[in-house]
Amino acid sequence: MKTALSNDVVRIVIVLLLLLGLKGLTAAEWPGGTLGSWNETLFTTMANRDLNKEAREALTAGYYEGLINEGSRLSSMNRLVTDTRRPSWEDRSQPDRRQTFDFMFYELIPNSDIPDYQDERFKYRLRTNSAGLADQEYALEKPAGTRRLAIVGDSITRGQGAPFQGNYEALLERRLNEAHVTGDTTKYEILNFAIGSYNVTQMMEAAIVRATPYQPDVYVVALSDLSVYRRWDQHIAMLVYAGIDLKYDYLKDLIATTGLSADDPIGVFDAKLSRYRIPTIQWALEQVKQHADAQGADMVVLLVPTADDPALLAEEFLGVREMLDTLGVPVVDLLGTFDGIDDRGRYRVSDGDRHPNAEGHQLLYEGLYERLQSNAELRSAITGTAGDSPSPARTQ
Repeated sequence: MKTALSNDVVRIVIVLLLLLGLKGLTAAEWPGGTLGSWNETLFTTMANRDLNKEAREALTAGYYEGLINEGSRLSSMNRLVTDTRRPSWEDRSQPDRRQTFDFMFYELIPNSDIPDYQDERFKYRLRTNSAGLADQEYALEKPAGTRRLAIVGDSITRGQGAPFQGNYEALLERRLNEAHVTGDTTKYEILNFAIGSYNVTQMMEAAIVRATPYQPDVYVVALSDLSVYRRWDQHIAMLVYAGIDLKYDYLKDLIATTGLSADDPIGVFDAKLSRYRIPTIQWALEQVKQHADAQGADMVVLLVPTADDPALLAEEFLGVREMLDTLGVPVVDLLGTFDGIDDRGRYRVSDGDRHPNAEGHQLLYEGLYERLQSNAELRSAITGTAGDSPSPARTQ
């Protein structure tokens, strides 16, 4: 062991001596000054504590590729629109999404029917309608007698890991139409505007811009730890790196206050924006609330878990729950859905993918529907009536 250590020390000393020798040759008159110039560049680079441009861009790309990968996603999607190593931020469409070059940044491609996972054993497919929603077809004009809900969220609410129309929102829509069609309401529709990797700022925009033309009676914002915790600020960073207008004064002031720019590594974004996580989430939800009020619509917030340890999820939502108490809207906390379950792997897509699978979405639906039964405020917001509690959710 001592011999190995001695050999390592000798190697280090040799390398240092070589570097010092090169430093001494900097001023030497080599043909064209090539060695001296290269030598100076080498030492300048080594002395620089910041990431160089190539390293920053590679880190940024890998950072977002990891986000969009979200477990066992298609390997071909691992080069998302945020790969800054490519010039001019040209369109870098993926199998399921395309860049919008606006605040939303990307959206699902309409009329898609593609594998949701590369694994051949996983047969579920991602299907989108003509409007680019991972949902069945809906008319833009709301039919008479219809109570329409617009739900925004990330990959969990989109249904990644579940069969088409087998995610919790589709199960809820079917149940509402079985048990709650009374009086003036003849039908319920839940339009799914959720897209994988969306942060709360994108959900806000989807609710205000994309959902509004469908005249929803209820705006539902589904938050998971994927969208409000670790990399909650990815959307803001993407806009800054791409040079896209931040649109809202709050976000513009945020970037100005923190002094962030497109030259900053992604780690700097995370560090400087960390203290603004809860205020920014609150601001985005308040924008949806104000918009819903102006439209004469209701708003509901869901806290939707991955199939993970509830204790960890509770930590990741610290501050979010408390903030929601001040928002003045019904909040459905489903973070304990998988609490007390020894084998949570049964409800995941795979060991390495925490997205709920079909069974996991069934549990989410049952938990949501049970709260609908017991909470008059929530029932009023969702169904438009605070009447008698309906029958329990049925296992499907």
